[in-house]
Amino acid sequence: MLVDAALVLVPLALLIVPTSKARAVGSPTERATDLPEFVAQGSSVFASTFLPPGASSSLLKLLALAAVGGVVGAAIWRARRDREREVRKWLLGAAAGTSAVALGHLMFLGYGLYPLSQGLDDRVNAFAAFGFVVATYSVLALLSLLVAGRPGHWAAAVLAAGTLLVGLGFVQRVRDDIARYNSATAQQRDELAALRRLLPRARPGSTIFAFGYPTASAPGVPIFGNPWDLTFAVSLFWNDPLLTVVPVGNEVVSCGRTEARPGRYGTEYAAAYGRAEFVDLSMGSVRYVASRHECLAARAMFAPD
Repeated sequence: MLVDAALVLVPLALLIVPTSKARAVGSPTERATDLPEFVAQGSSVFASTFLPPGASSSLLKLLALAAVGGVVGAAIWRARRDREREVRKWLLGAAAGTSAVALGHLMFLGYGLYPLSQGLDDRVNAFAAFGFVVATYSVLALLSLLVAGRPGHWAAAVLAAGTLLVGLGFVQRVRDDIARYNSATAQQRDELAALRRLLPRARPGSTIFAFGYPTASAPGVPIFGNPWDLTFAVSLFWNDPLLTVVPVGNEVVSCGRTEARPGRYGTEYAAAYGRAEFVDLSMGSVRYVASRHECLAARAMFAPD
């Protein structure tokens, strides 16, 4: 158990400093502000490991945490006996797992991501997941010792049953995640096919503003959520590296004096009039935008998704 704990804790501790140079790091105030939310959401994630997929009510999670607290409390009481080395070992494992979760989350404090973030943003749990596994297995081991009374076949059977139930829950969660990403992939193909159908010959060097199509299939699971991924996909699809395609989504396109500009992307993806095209994939409409007047008229017709 000490070896397992070291294999989890030491790499996490060593990663905190070097990775801080390659990612946004929040100020001490931002980190302190995030701490209560991380504790609450981390506790929610931990409680969910003991619940079936889809059981997301706060009451059920509180009951699961209360049950875990009862198991740990009973184990601490029992660990006072001299001959309870096995109980003390798994209490140490639970503490090591909890510490690993804290270290795994520490590097994300003040970053804008949280343990319950979904889709691509759940990377906040990439390192903390190792700690969750150790803590969960340790709690199951403590439960098996409390139920069986001592190490042996009965304790092993209870531990195996608990591990199987938790594992089956995670298998279903992974299958659900796979379905979300498969759906996003299918919708990507649909969007590219619709663009190709509506613009069989896009003007070289033009910027296409794509309306009428969702940018995500589920929270945190993008279809084409940003100009850089949609642009490169279209460039490969059309074999034209000069095209730029901006997914509008819920953004508002600004019609300036000389250019059309997508809301949150600023000037980087602005298109001068004469090089801008508005495409509504849901309505099957295309408008070439050569002036501010045409931009305003097209914007009124192509409402954001």
